[in-house]
Amino acid sequence: MDGLYKKGRNWQLDKYIEGVRLCRSTGTADKKEAERRARKWVAEAEAQIYHGKRTVLTFGQACALYIEYYGDKISIDNDIDCLKRVMPYLEHSDIATIHESTFSPIREKLKETYKASSINRTIAVMQLILSHCEKTWRDQFHRPFLDKAPRLEKVREGDKEPYKPYTTMQLLALAESLNDNYRELMTFSLYTGLRDVSQSLLEWSQLKEVNGVYFFELPPSNMKSNRPFICVLNDVAAEIVNSRRGHNEKYVFISRLRTPYTEFNSTHFINARKYIGLYERSYAWHSNRTTFATKLREIGVSEEDRKSLLDHAGGMTSHYSVPQVMYLYAIVQKLIGVMPDLRKIPKKSRT
Repeated sequence: MDGLYKKGRNWQLDKYIEGVRLCRSTGTADKKEAERRARKWVAEAEAQIYHGKRTVLTFGQACALYIEYYGDKISIDNDIDCLKRVMPYLEHSDIATIHESTFSPIREKLKETYKASSINRTIAVMQLILSHCEKTWRDQFHRPFLDKAPRLEKVREGDKEPYKPYTTMQLLALAESLNDNYRELMTFSLYTGLRDVSQSLLEWSQLKEVNGVYFFELPPSNMKSNRPFICVLNDVAAEIVNSRRGHNEKYVFISRLRTPYTEFNSTHFINARKYIGLYERSYAWHSNRTTFATKLREIGVSEEDRKSLLDHAGGMTSHYSVPQVMYLYAIVQKLIGVMPDLRKIPKKSRT
């Protein structure tokens, strides 16, 4: 057969069909079996070239493309966990067979185990993958894997509660139950409003200083918004950062294991929260960010400036200037005295 040759133990196919190269190992040393496989592949390729037949892509293969495409995404591990929930049902399914009718029974099964918000995160990742199969990714013949990405219905999130801000009394009580390290972590979070993942990934190379004011210049990969962000520090946050110098060559905040934190909403923090009677899920580490936003609003900071400090759409552009940094510094500096510095609260001994 034309294009079939022996390479090592096995037979290899290397053939051009209308300018498209078909090159792959047959995976066998038996010539007759190699010819059978090669003829099958050639026939499939010709059907795709001459008749426009779609290349079959399984959901598992599409997920592999997604992981490769978004390998540097800050939340890629969370996305992988989301996809694992549906892999038992969809891994070997042709993506063209995934639509609302076929997914509906799977969604009902997921409801038996997961919360609505967890299911919806999974659906959001699936929707993005299917969209890429239509609009971005192409097979070897430069054709999309899907003609049209289907729309998958989400679950109504009746169990979802917005995160509540902490009151001053709650913060003081929390500080009494936290260890010294977590007091610093939480104080920094309260005074900057950074999301926990962004805070955990802060690097010394990102720290800048101008006119005595410190700020972090964060890349898109560190931010949920996927935009560059300037995190300006007031004097309390800057003092916390500078006290961490020498602890690690790369990261500002590291755990007892000398590695970056994977999350701050840890068992220690949850136990401290429950110890002071905050059992609701609406109180969590993200409540620090909600508290930051609430205090900015209470001291009269405009919506536009709050967006700039919280990395919301419509805020400061990624091309910062010294006057912008100094302007934002003056705003966050006003939070000192409005919120307690948890490092200075006496610890309470549990009996």
